[in-house]
Amino acid sequence: MDWRQVEYFVAIVDHGGFTKAADALHVAQPSLSQSVRRLEADLGASLFVRHGRGVRLTAAGHSLLGPARRLLRDANTARESVSVHTGAVTGVLDLVALPTLVADPLVGHIGAFRSLHPRVMVRVAEPGTARVLTEMIRDGRCEVGLTESIEPIEGLTQVPLSRQRMLAVLPPGPEADLPERLDLREFGKQALIMTPRGTSTRDLLDHAYAAVGVSPFVAVETGQREAIVPLVLAGAGATLLPEPLARDAGLRGARVRPLKPSLHRDVGLIHIADGLSPVGAAFVALVAAHGRRRPGRRVVR
Repeated sequence: MDWRQVEYFVAIVDHGGFTKAADALHVAQPSLSQSVRRLEADLGASLFVRHGRGVRLTAAGHSLLGPARRLLRDANTARESVSVHTGAVTGVLDLVALPTLVADPLVGHIGAFRSLHPRVMVRVAEPGTARVLTEMIRDGRCEVGLTESIEPIEGLTQVPLSRQRMLAVLPPGPEADLPERLDLREFGKQALIMTPRGTSTRDLLDHAYAAVGVSPFVAVETGQREAIVPLVLAGAGATLLPEPLARDAGLRGARVRPLKPSLHRDVGLIHIADGLSPVGAAFVALVAAHGRRRPGRRVVR
């Protein structure tokens, strides 16, 4: 088994089939298929089941995927380690971030990092939930994740960064009709626009209302996060957003209020406890240095 075979295997998984993987890798499909057949012969197991125009992993394929991703990352780390001695950090940095953390703070961190390391390519993935984000770090799809600070997870390092205030965002209307701070119970009586259960903001809201014994009225539930602020501006309901996104919505005409009691979430980085690439280590160091809270690390083995 060589790294090229592993690269082909992972590409087929990521692109959902042989044809798309061959196109993405700029190789002939027969060559890619032959390489995978050799890999299957070496391992003594089939890795894919073909169905229609796509493929799905066999049990053996699922078992190989995590180690395969780590093998490719180790190969990149080896190349990047050599590049450090040339005076330039190069390579690919695979990040994953909760959608509500991309515009702020991730965008600023990427901008600062790219200014220092212009030869690094940054790829950003978007998970559906914080749990999926953690799985993407564990199985090697991404190296560093930006998420809510969570309970200690075995094998992962956490780097606390900042505390983010959550604000109520309401449809346009007379500002005088709203108090300076909106009571949490009163906000729960609004027609709310929220992402589905299991997403970070929805879980925060549900936990807050469970603590005060209130069932909020979710009038619109959508996984299309880019539609939430337009829905608020159209008068479909109110929502809860991190302060940077809420302030942007306010500039577009929404009414924005802090809640009482306040709702906050802690933001931090997570990554595998051991084996960060030079590129990943450089990014983590930069972000930790810019965190508003004193950087700290918690490792559970």
